[in-house]
Amino acid sequence: MSKRLHFSIRYTLEGRIRHTDGKVRLSFELEICFVGPTKQVGIRRKRLKGDVWCYKQVLEQVLALTSLNQKAK
Repeated sequence: MSKRLHFSIRYTLEGRIRHTDGKVRLSFELEICFVGPTKQVGIRRKRLKGDVWCYKQVLEQVLALTSLNQKAK
């Protein structure tokens, strides 16, 4: 059984976190989209390069912000 997801609106964000010497420590993409007819919000994430631990911390912050937004409603 296959599912089809329809994306009506997409927002793609590219982020870079740098060391104090200016070199890129982490590069990543976040794509925020509405999924299907219920208009649930989905976040597609991708680490392009860099430290896995730093990437994990960034994602935890993003997910914490989304849960705070849900509690405010």
